[in-house]
Amino acid sequence: MPATTLPSLKPRQTNSDLEHVYEELKRSIMMAEFSPGQKLKLEELANAFGTSHMPVREALNRLVMARALESAPRRSMFIPDASVERLRNLLSLRTDLEGKAVGMTVAQRLPNLADILAQINARMDLEAARGALGTKTYLQLNHRFHFTLYERCGNPELVNLIELLWMRYGPLLSLLKTTPISFSGHRHHAEIIDAVRESDKDSAVKSLVADLEEAGNAIASADAFRLSART
Repeated sequence: MPATTLPSLKPRQTNSDLEHVYEELKRSIMMAEFSPGQKLKLEELANAFGTSHMPVREALNRLVMARALESAPRRSMFIPDASVERLRNLLSLRTDLEGKAVGMTVAQRLPNLADILAQINARMDLEAARGALGTKTYLQLNHRFHFTLYERCGNPELVNLIELLWMRYGPLLSLLKTTPISFSGHRHHAEIIDAVRESDKDSAVKSLVADLEEAGNAIASADAFRLSART
């Protein structure tokens, strides 16, 4: 069954209400804090953010345009349901685009990048050891690890497309929260770090694709996914 509770959302800050609400919802979706099929209710979100309905409605509409949310007549907007087809389609695009970005980054032979990635990965090890208590921070660090690579590729349009895919894929990761081992198997990160140190573009791409496919296989095998999937 889809979740019914909201994640921890930060109240509005001094910046635009719309931008704050959009960025917070986007972050929460990418970090697997919403689950497939979960409804996002306007009144509930407005109360959580301490703002009016208007910026929340506009932010939700943006997310529908990005296909991170779906809407239907006279229904709340909601996270798309899980399906085998959706998982496979998104994973195929992710391996192509994220592999391309990693290859472009490694080819630049950036100094200190491997050390930065190793520090993030070490923190992920600590959170993985905490089990379920470390899941939220683990996912945040995993995002940082990947985008530390992607954002240095030199192609902001490619990074934007990757971010859109993460918004669509993130809720599927929430289905792994009942399988603690899933968030401790980031061994491919160490391989990526070694490849960055050696400026070995092919090995970096190979390990990145293996990392994504391993997580995808874990989702497909999760009990929560089999209960949620429609195909």
